[in-house]
Amino acid sequence: MGVERKVALRPGAGSDSPRPGKVAVSRRLALRLLTRVEVEGLFAAPLLDRFLESSRLSSLDKALLTELVYGTLRWQGRLDAVISPLLAFPLSRMNPWLRNILRLGAYQLLFLDRIPAYAAVDEAVELASSLFSSRQRDFVNAVLRRIAENPPSFQRPGPSSPRSQWVAYYSHPKELIEKWIGDWGEGEAAALMEANNQSPYLGVQVNLLKAGRSQVEEALRPESESVEEGSLVPHFLRVKGLSGVKGRRAWERGWFQIMDEASALVAYLLRPQPGEEVLDACAGKGGKSILLAQLMRNEGRIVAVDRNGEALSRLRENAQRMGVKVIEPIMADLEKDARFLGECKFDRILLDAPCSGLGTLRRHPEIKWRKPLASLPRLQSRQYSLLEVVSSYLKSGGILVYATCSPEPEEDEEVVERFLRSHPTFRLQDPSPFLPRPCPGLITPRGWVRTFPHRQGTDAFFAALIRSCPG
Repeated sequence: MGVERKVALRPGAGSDSPRPGKVAVSRRLALRLLTRVEVEGLFAAPLLDRFLESSRLSSLDKALLTELVYGTLRWQGRLDAVISPLLAFPLSRMNPWLRNILRLGAYQLLFLDRIPAYAAVDEAVELASSLFSSRQRDFVNAVLRRIAENPPSFQRPGPSSPRSQWVAYYSHPKELIEKWIGDWGEGEAAALMEANNQSPYLGVQVNLLKAGRSQVEEALRPESESVEEGSLVPHFLRVKGLSGVKGRRAWERGWFQIMDEASALVAYLLRPQPGEEVLDACAGKGGKSILLAQLMRNEGRIVAVDRNGEALSRLRENAQRMGVKVIEPIMADLEKDARFLGECKFDRILLDAPCSGLGTLRRHPEIKWRKPLASLPRLQSRQYSLLEVVSSYLKSGGILVYATCSPEPEEDEEVVERFLRSHPTFRLQDPSPFLPRPCPGLITPRGWVRTFPHRQGTDAFFAALIRSCPG
């Protein structure tokens, strides 16, 4: 970057909490959100949703706030690579509020051409003034002005490039880059990381009980940049440029719910029939349970289990809004105690297992900065335990779908293959007849269903169909 002298400042200097100041509200909120996400380990999406729903920001300010939060998280690796050489101490030792002021400013300088460089720097300086002393303010001013005066350029890394170049270019942590290159090869890993850094569509699953696709499309198109039909499942729309859905007439009427198309595909793969008994073993907020109920035409019974009471409350609210009447939410941890199921046997079981979430980095970019690979052994143990438990409640001849929103083999095929080796009365089922529409490239030679953002434009999901066979 042509900068020789580094900017010095005592690490950790400054306040631990914000003080009021005059600065654009969208940037102040972005800083608060980013710092809470980093320090408290929270997820950005629900935090941002609450801010957007409760604030009186204009639509333009809401759009800027969303762009600043997700953009800074997605490109944190590149931003840190630009900022760090200008510092006299490690960026990781800096006060988190100050660190995120620099990231926010650098993101605007490097990625948002519509914001003049002087405005990005001045707003960051005002943010620093509202939180810190004049020394920190001058420090922010010096660092960002150097970036503005000497904007860096990044070359696409090649096979012989150092990993630091991969980190800066693709904005993924080194350990994840190395693992994905080992698992998928350099070309696939690079394509996956590039796709992870793109803004995802808003997935709209049309409620089969209340509306048609054309009705929902007509309701959403006027305020959207684009509305396209999904490619994997019917009655699905991919929407771009729509600012919020709650409060809209079509939403309040229960005409649709929000979910990724790969998530909807998992529900379709179970292919439940009207009148059947279905177990959704890790239901979460219930998007798949609600879609399963639609596929069953509101006939039968769906037992939706989750250990998160707040998530089940959301499930109840959405089920009522969508007109779904066959779901029985139960708060429990099946891994610890499934005795409440008694002698129940189910025709179909969906186990969307707790996982690293590494397939959802477009929507949750903060995950990649939290050392997710370290959690794989613990998650794999829980996934296998849950699969063993729920499989015992499947009727002979019944179908179980094991799924994750992760591309990691440790969470996917390794779990299923271990299960099949130790449970000879279960067989891997060819998923081809269960696909709602032909999708070339969706099924691997081994018989797994896999989606990727760089291939199908969805989250990275894994699914395996397992049938219980008579002993």
